[in-house]
Amino acid sequence: MGKEYTSRREFLQKARVKAAPIAREGASLAVLAGGLTYLASFNYPFLQTVKESLYNARHAARTSYEMVSGGPEGMKAVKNLDEALQLVTLSAESNKEARESLENYISKRKELVSELGRVYKENETIGQEAERLKIQLEGTLKNFFEIGNTLKPEFLDKLDNNIMKLYGMDPVQAREKSGRLMEFYKNVRKFYDAREKNEHTVKEFSDYLVAVKEDSIKQNEKFNELFPSVISRVREGYENEDALFNTGEKSILGLRKDVKISDLEKTATNVKKFREGVDTTENDVRKEMPITPYREGNWIDFTLNPLTLGITGALLLKGISNITPVTRKALTYATLSPYYITKSIAKGIVKLKKNQKIKKEANKQI
Repeated sequence: MGKEYTSRREFLQKARVKAAPIAREGASLAVLAGGLTYLASFNYPFLQTVKESLYNARHAARTSYEMVSGGPEGMKAVKNLDEALQLVTLSAESNKEARESLENYISKRKELVSELGRVYKENETIGQEAERLKIQLEGTLKNFFEIGNTLKPEFLDKLDNNIMKLYGMDPVQAREKSGRLMEFYKNVRKFYDAREKNEHTVKEFSDYLVAVKEDSIKQNEKFNELFPSVISRVREGYENEDALFNTGEKSILGLRKDVKISDLEKTATNVKKFREGVDTTENDVRKEMPITPYREGNWIDFTLNPLTLGITGALLLKGISNITPVTRKALTYATLSPYYITKSIAKGIVKLKKNQKIKKEANKQI
């Protein structure tokens, strides 16, 4: 029995010894990831500029896809709805009972779908798509080149000032123009965020009407009442987009070189108003039909999330440190040093208390 106990104890002790390095590595990785996550949580200009550049690039990629796939997803869904309504009308012509039950709302819906389709057809032209892609690429490149400025040391800023003066430019005015352009492209990005959500709403709305035909006449009439808001939002989107295209002072090559403060304020107000309208329309539609909610986040938000950056950075540093055992141990003990220091202090206090207790008991016996 005693031998069995000793054997088990030895087994557990050996297991602990083997697990200790793994536990240290795991604890070190967790501490390192936590520290890097904390650092990444600060609102660094560098990270914000990277995000804006990627946001604009994502919208540009989406526009490129729309150009070769037949237009925005809302536009394609409306075409499908129009074709479905034509089939319903044809089937109703040979079925008197069906025709009588449909005629109360179907003719009105055909008019509404036709109007929505006309808004898309009149505005979603090759020229519109080209301008859309152009402004999104402008925002991407402007933010991309600004990344370097957010990392530059102060002495390079002074060097830039001297170079700008040599070319007859006022450094203060040049930076103010750059700041206004950055703010303008941020508003452009926010507009396309809102437009993307609105296209999702139009698609879900149209797809639901195609899939569901057995609702009561009363319910179908309620669906028809949603059309004016949907049509208005799509039209408003194109109006705002045209305003964005025409905002700003442009160079000979057609690229924006400045945006007036008054135009910047107007753009921000219009984009905010459009977004509020998009949110209202989606809420109204979702009250009447179970459409899939729009997901606000995307892969950029996940990739540049502080936690993702912290874990990725920790794994990267750990991977680099594994080149040699010395660097691996150095990084592990460096990250866990507060733990080891605290542990040593705690052990010292316990030992001191124990010695004081022994001395006290010895004095009592004397």
